[in-house]
Amino acid sequence: MTYRFKQAAGETLHLVLFVVTPGENADYRIRYRIEGAKPGSREAAFFRRVTIPDGVLAGRGGDLTRATLWEAATEERGKDGVGRGVIRLGDDLAPGERVVRLSLLGPQPGDAGEPAKAVWVGAVLVGQRAPGRDNGPRLWVEDDP
Repeated sequence: MTYRFKQAAGETLHLVLFVVTPGENADYRIRYRIEGAKPGSREAAFFRRVTIPDGVLAGRGGDLTRATLWEAATEERGKDGVGRGVIRLGDDLAPGERVVRLSLLGPQPGDAGEPAKAVWVGAVLVGQRAPGRDNGPRLWVEDDP
């Protein structure tokens, strides 16, 4: 699976992945690789977020810490497990096009159970534009009071 988008200079982006394990609550591992993630100039720069260009997102569809609709507990509907992961693209990157490639990993040594054989993935790209001028460090507030 591939996602393509542009990132401007100084922009921080989050690619939020909603991962569904169809018909079951199951563990999953998704490998991601960001192509075009070349570091920009580091001279006289303060980075709020440093990018990790490849890695593995691990989670569980239907994590027990998430709420379940009352009706879903007793009906056949609502059996799909849902999890969430985030790939962060920092302001340390040179501007340009990004290509994020995802692949589902199979069983790994030491796994306690059987991982998901298939997943559905939906993605939302959110971000914060770079300021017009440098006023010092910024704070990204995710929850307003």
